[in-house]
Amino acid sequence: MVEDRPMDGAAEFQELPITNYTPGDITLQCTTAKPGVAVLSQAWHPDWKITDNGHPLGLRRVNYGFMGFALPAGEHSLRIWYRPWDFYWGGLISAPLWAITLITGACWLVCRKHPRTA
Repeated sequence: MVEDRPMDGAAEFQELPITNYTPGDITLQCTTAKPGVAVLSQAWHPDWKITDNGHPLGLRRVNYGFMGFALPAGEHSLRIWYRPWDFYWGGLISAPLWAITLITGACWLVCRKHPRTA
């Protein structure tokens, strides 16, 4: 079951060996004799990205909540990673605010140690 547009491919089971797995970063190696559709039991989210031999692939929602993608025949080195845009926006917003807070705190401490005399 693919979310919106059907994908062409074989419906034969083939295990995709994971060569590296860290939270938010998965590397897989496989060889396919025919084009197929790969389904991972990882929860789908639009911030997941995938490349096949360094070239971007389209990641789709399949089976109502998992990640899926079409694979052509051949050897594949797949990298799937999660990079949420809102995390980076939060960093861009909070970094200047932290800098302002630290500078204000430092100025307050300096002014407190060396009060002006009239």
